[in-house]
Amino acid sequence: MGMISWTGCFRWERGRVARYVCMGLLLFEWGYEGNAIVPRLVVDSVVNLSSGTPHGSNNISYAMTVRVVNETSQSGSYFLSFSVPGGGVDARRLSSGSSELAYQFYRTPTSSIPLRDFPDVRAGEVLIGRFGSGDVQHVLEFTVRMANQVWLPPGNYSDSFVLRLFSGTIDNCVEVESQLVSLQREISVSTDLSLVNNGGTFVTGTSIATLDFGLIDQEVTRSIECVVRSNVGYNMGFSSDGGGYLSHHNGFRIPYTLSVDGLVLPLASGGESLLNSGFSATALSGRPHSLSIRLSPDDNQAAGDYSDNIRISIWAQ
Repeated sequence: MGMISWTGCFRWERGRVARYVCMGLLLFEWGYEGNAIVPRLVVDSVVNLSSGTPHGSNNISYAMTVRVVNETSQSGSYFLSFSVPGGGVDARRLSSGSSELAYQFYRTPTSSIPLRDFPDVRAGEVLIGRFGSGDVQHVLEFTVRMANQVWLPPGNYSDSFVLRLFSGTIDNCVEVESQLVSLQREISVSTDLSLVNNGGTFVTGTSIATLDFGLIDQEVTRSIECVVRSNVGYNMGFSSDGGGYLSHHNGFRIPYTLSVDGLVLPLASGGESLLNSGFSATALSGRPHSLSIRLSPDDNQAAGDYSDNIRISIWAQ
């Protein structure tokens, strides 16, 4: 609120001016030339980026909203800018310990121009709005985009930025409010396996496979790969429904030997046989484990179909 004082008033009296001194105060509220609105910012102080929409094959987008309230109901312009870390606009990171996840702000899910901080901005690098006469509220949406195909240790990843609200335009404005906003994303423990042909890559949803030995009359070996993908250390265990035998419906059996990564695992007990005391976390592509099964039929083995189920268990350390 500003204040100026004025003195002097005049009145006519019989064709001549009689001067009288008057005292008074004129009160006014100052702002800056060209804008009459007084906007106010309403935004969540903590935003959880727990779910998003895939953007192409490699990114995921999260929609965020902010509310701008016009407390005067008069017409006028405003804009919002986004703080930039010391390393520049490309240095925005969610972090958990030493692990980092890059992210970026955009006006829309398909935009390629990052949102930046005033005053080093152009029109497309801030959120711009204008209230018409009588408008009292605008809800603006923008996008947080980050890489989807990333493989990070579990944890609570977070970062914060300052959202700044200005009344006016980029060329003629005043900052009226700012708010610190925290971004958070929880990355959970993830352990999965994929059964593929030798040399194959991890394929989601391929945890069941059939190994067909065909018609046999002598010792034979078949192999397959189990690709494990885990963002933490893990253990592996193997068990056989038939205790290390393929079984015929008439009760005949064919013994077999299971080797994993060259190590023969005992299956006769029917219990679970551990492969290793522990493996480290993998890359996104996973870690292949070679599974080899050798059948040893008798010379007088009864004809027919033989089968067994091998169960593979993987759990986080």
